[in-house]
Amino acid sequence: MKTTKLSEKSNEELIKYQKVIAILVSMLIVTCVLLLIVTIYQKNFVLMVIPFSMIPILLINVNSYISIKKELKSRNL
Repeated sequence: MKTTKLSEKSNEELIKYQKVIAILVSMLIVTCVLLLIVTIYQKNFVLMVIPFSMIPILLINVNSYISIKKELKSRNL
């Protein structure tokens, strides 16, 4: 898969990616919280591994969001 630098993308693409990543991050946070609540409520602590395994995915997306935000700020948008 070919990756392109953020500086090579257009403003519209960056804004679109920022919105998509923001939605994805919020959905991942809600999913993690709900899974934690369900595992604690059901007292099935073996399933607690699933929300914690989603944390690296969440961190990668948060870092992408921050880098896109910095690029947009450098372009004065």
